Amino acid sequence: MLTEKDQKFLAARRKAVRLGRPVFVVLLFLFLGVYGYLWFRVPLLANPFHVLGAIEQNALADTTLQTLAVLCPLCFLMAWFLVVLAVVLLLSLLQTERRYLGIVERASEGVNETTSE
Repeated sequence: MLTEKDQKFLAARRKAVRLGRPVFVVLLFLFLGVYGYLWFRVPLLANPFHVLGAIEQNALADTTLQTLAVLCPLCFLMAWFLVVLAVVLLLSLLQTERRYLGIVERASEGVNETTSE
């Protein structure tokens, strides 16, 4: 049936799944809270409508425009980094799923052998 290594792996995955949902919900609300804080307290960083309005009214200093011009490519690079990170995590999840399928196949072979006897 299942080896001790497989049983330990499944126990660890059960624990991760049980803890995963609350952790992700807390992280989601944390991220949304930080973004909401930035939207109202530092609108130049998070509120594009505020930035557009300030540019149209010529209300931004040259140094602020220069800072925003430097931050834009950095934010773009960070966004691409996050996309690459998501792909790497997806590949890791696929590897885990492959391992699950192997465990299920070994377990089902054991069940088929005992039922055919």
